[in-house]
Amino acid sequence: MIVESKNNNNNVKKTEEIAAAAADEAAVSSSSISSPATTSANNTSTSTTSVSASSASSATTTTTAVTTGGVATTTTTTTTTTDRGVAGVSYRTPLAYGTKISGKDQSKTAYNVETAIQEGFRHIVTCGHHSSNNESGVGMGLQNAYTNNNVGIERKDLFLQTCFVPFTGNKHDFLRQSSDPPEIELLTMSIEDQVHLSIKTSLRNLKTTYLDAYIFHNFRAKLYDTNEMLKAWKVFEEYVDQGIIKHLGLTSVHNAKWFEKTFFNTNNNNSTTTTTQMIPRITPTIIQNRFHSNRQYDVGAMQEIFHGTTTNNKYSKLQIQRFWILNGSSGGGRFHTELATKKGLSAAQLLLSFVMTQQETCLVGTNNLQHMKEDIVISKCYHTIFHSEQERNDYSKKLGMKQQPVGKQLPGSYNGGGGGSGSISDNPGSGSCNATTE
Repeated sequence: MIVESKNNNNNVKKTEEIAAAAADEAAVSSSSISSPATTSANNTSTSTTSVSASSASSATTTTTAVTTGGVATTTTTTTTTTDRGVAGVSYRTPLAYGTKISGKDQSKTAYNVETAIQEGFRHIVTCGHHSSNNESGVGMGLQNAYTNNNVGIERKDLFLQTCFVPFTGNKHDFLRQSSDPPEIELLTMSIEDQVHLSIKTSLRNLKTTYLDAYIFHNFRAKLYDTNEMLKAWKVFEEYVDQGIIKHLGLTSVHNAKWFEKTFFNTNNNNSTTTTTQMIPRITPTIIQNRFHSNRQYDVGAMQEIFHGTTTNNKYSKLQIQRFWILNGSSGGGRFHTELATKKGLSAAQLLLSFVMTQQETCLVGTNNLQHMKEDIVISKCYHTIFHSEQERNDYSKKLGMKQQPVGKQLPGSYNGGGGGSGSISDNPGSGSCNATTE
């Protein structure tokens, strides 16, 4: 049973207003105006003015003034077409650039994002209202990349992902944005209004009219109150309906039973969900978790989600993203440097390739140019690293995994507009994977 929010109509109105505002801002940012005038043979003059926007959003306003027999008639027509992007970059990328490491430094964040894109990253991950992210700096870096002739990309070539941080959550994660209205007391806002403000802020910060993915951020690996989260999720869905958001997801999901019950209306005794809990219309396509030895790398939870409690393909669109890969995995490979050396890789590359073979997305946030290059290289050829399933499983044991990993060696490779962070291809790549020679 779906319980509708009392504020549903108001939420929809706000959603539409924010969509229109985003389109207007995009139109103003790069508009061109022309006013050709013509005079017809029957003494009728016509003047037309049109305004066109950037590739992210095109707004055309046509004003026609007609004078016939001394009587002037003016007609104004405005047509706005918003480009919601193309499927050039999939959410199932093997590699994404996370901007958390850049923190509050706007210029540093902008530089890192532009550099990452120039090196080949096409999936950019940030977070609005998060104390360790600078979303406006990401937007600045994106704009620099768009105008950089050495990059040659447009908005549609990127997969932009940001997140919603509940305002009343952990004070260490939440950070008020400079663009937030100063007269509004954020901590007294309903969670629905928090979502509206956050999405509006993210669209402005990233200078875009749509978001490829929007993630509900759980604090410090602890799930937020489920009923409050579902209220926020309801608003998320309205933005998906409007085409402003493409994919939805959550962070820190380590409980398969909670995930099943919350999003698929199932529990241990097969009873129906109570009417006090809303059942989402749109289920997550992204789960973002730490890759950490303390949690056994979520092997058990992921096996239960993908293979245990599920007997159908309802999770076929679910993508797992991993962060803290290099500092949360028992040293990031110090016990198997020898194997990495034999394969012509760094220990970090070997570990990243292992995670990628589990069909999971690696979030990296390096500001080291050489490391960026090495990460891109491994994203192109990760499927060639482990020569057998046995070798891969032996490696997992060295990481300390007590269960076999969920994934399998993928036959496909990735392509991504000059980088290795695009969508899955049916054709496997070829050649060796040696970062020192790339």
